[in-house]
Amino acid sequence: MRLLLIITDKGKSDLMLKSCKELNLLNAVTFLGKGTAPTEILDALSLADNDKDVVFGLAMPNDVQAILNHLEEAFNFTKRGMGVACAMNLSSMSSAALEMLTQQTKGEN
Repeated sequence: MRLLLIITDKGKSDLMLKSCKELNLLNAVTFLGKGTAPTEILDALSLADNDKDVVFGLAMPNDVQAILNHLEEAFNFTKRGMGVACAMNLSSMSSAALEMLTQQTKGEN
């Protein structure tokens, strides 16, 4: 299992998630991200302002590349200003963080 992290402008994640679910994106949860990152970091990540949708989703390893490709094809995601996306092994996470994410996606918290 892989954890996908997608950060995009506030309000843009709903459409992305609907189309990614068709590609087997599982248990996606969106949080409002409001930060105080310095302008240099926002510029480096091509993020225009501090209000973001932060999406955590689960996917099988063989589905990750198709999801990332879809973000690029459907939303020009690598275009400057669209956001960032990455995937990581769940084995990289602590068991406490994984349990919290699992409970959140099931609506237990």
